[in-house]
Amino acid sequence: MGRYPRPCFRVLRKNLLAELLAIPFMKAGLQLCNRQGMPDSIIEDMDMNDATTKESKHGRVTHPASRGSYAMDQGLLLEWHVHALEGGKNFPDYEGGPAHDFPSVDYPPANMEGITAPPADGLILSGGQNDARECLNYTDADIEQHIRIKDPAVQSSGWPRLPVKGMKEFTVTWDYAAEHVTRGYRWFITKEGWDESKPVTREAFKGKNYAHDDHFKAEGMDGLMWSDISSLTPFDQHRDKLQPKETTTATLPSDKHGHHVILLAWIIAE
Repeated sequence: MGRYPRPCFRVLRKNLLAELLAIPFMKAGLQLCNRQGMPDSIIEDMDMNDATTKESKHGRVTHPASRGSYAMDQGLLLEWHVHALEGGKNFPDYEGGPAHDFPSVDYPPANMEGITAPPADGLILSGGQNDARECLNYTDADIEQHIRIKDPAVQSSGWPRLPVKGMKEFTVTWDYAAEHVTRGYRWFITKEGWDESKPVTREAFKGKNYAHDDHFKAEGMDGLMWSDISSLTPFDQHRDKLQPKETTTATLPSDKHGHHVILLAWIIAE
């Protein structure tokens, strides 16, 4: 599967503001985060010192900042939350199943019972997780209210934006808690006119493809912005070459304007 990140863009001439969200897909997806240390506080009865011991951990983006890192800064999430944004393979499909890439050799095996479905609409940016991580799907207005309820003294104007320019390379840096055998990475970007007043759904990504691969076609309308998928197979004979990358880079579209979200999927082979 893969992991998801969420960016947003606002363009003035050639200038954009990008907000990035990353999630791993194993069953999975990934989220950007630039937070290193953990504050001495408690979230939902969970001591921050448990940040490296709770739940499964896979990987997260550490640069640039993402919704995940912002949620950590606001005391809404722990580090392990952001390391564990995994969802089912094959986004944007609704049903789980054999991997689109090399289904006969990559996970899952012949027995399909218990296969995790890709994240549901409204939970895409949290990798399908509906616990504390659900806040990653909030709109600007929702996250402002959520932060204000938690601490009325904190001022928030919604999710942070990243200034970017079309046709420029956009690079993210990863930190892996578990270096899974990696099929590759896919980047999705919201279409023009997507509805910012609601949590992100598949409909928000139904714009033209800027890239294509063996599964996503050039003429498709999946919002695929970039694809970096390895053709090495079977994966268990190429573990040394199918390693996760410390940095991943994509070229930003030249025709996007305003605020957009980028979903970065880390596709796990095993």
